[in-house]
Amino acid sequence: MNKKHNILIVDDTPENLQVLGAMLEEAGYEVRIATSGPEALRDAAKMPPELILLDIMMPEMDGFEVCRRLKADAGLRLIPVIYISALGMTDHKIQAFREGAVDYITKPFQAEEVLARVHTHLQLTQIDALKLEITERKRAEEELRKAYEQIYQLKEQLQVENDCLKEEVSLTYNNNAIIGQSPVMKKLFKLIDQVAITDSTVLIHGETGTGKELVARAIHNHSKRRDRTLVKVDCASLPSTLIEGELFGRERGAYTGALTMQKGRFEIADNSTIFLMRLANFPSNYRPGFYASCRTVNLSVWAVPKASKSTCG
Repeated sequence: MNKKHNILIVDDTPENLQVLGAMLEEAGYEVRIATSGPEALRDAAKMPPELILLDIMMPEMDGFEVCRRLKADAGLRLIPVIYISALGMTDHKIQAFREGAVDYITKPFQAEEVLARVHTHLQLTQIDALKLEITERKRAEEELRKAYEQIYQLKEQLQVENDCLKEEVSLTYNNNAIIGQSPVMKKLFKLIDQVAITDSTVLIHGETGTGKELVARAIHNHSKRRDRTLVKVDCASLPSTLIEGELFGRERGAYTGALTMQKGRFEIADNSTIFLMRLANFPSNYRPGFYASCRTVNLSVWAVPKASKSTCG
């Protein structure tokens, strides 16, 4: 053996300790002895053995109580306990296993039997330890994967917000940026102020080039969400194969190449404003889920050409 396994023998009979000790040492094990239950508990607590051979009938504290206390100790409960006793009745064996023993050898014993059972349970303990290590590694790998996924999601979200912020910095709009003194423009300013303080969904429709995005930004900049990012979505530019993932997000493994979970634009825009441009170009088969999602966000702004107002039904 490359490494000597440490075994604690607990018995109040010196002859038994001598025979068992000599047998195990000859087989290459490191042996410690204890002549009573309390001594065994102190010894095990000081330096936990890899296996315990435990007699039952002992004064002061019997083997059942010793095993019970070992199994109640978080630092000792995994140590395999093998009873060696002259008590061969079935009731005693049942109680032994109920207390947490892994095996039971009846005296008088054969050396080959003791060595075989000791070897087997030491091997099983090593296998259990290896399984536990594998489980812990898998758990650590899973936590690392989740952490990476969260970092990736945060990176994507920050990238989206960064792009939106860059655009907002270059296009800083408010009511003053919309120039006009006519009664129509004054009415528009009043409407912007009215809807900006609400959590209502707003439909902006007008001819191309009439400033629908200006109005959307003005609404956002005058709302209570002005400190959060305005998320802009050009519905006409979304590839049909990626619409659901871009808008509603995706789970890891949803399709080939989806290595991580991704937040959708609606989730990113939660508690903020999402500006949906060219809504008339949005595929009709996605519209029911699309409109339902619009109602779950605090404030959405839709923009469609004037001629397509009916498409938003």
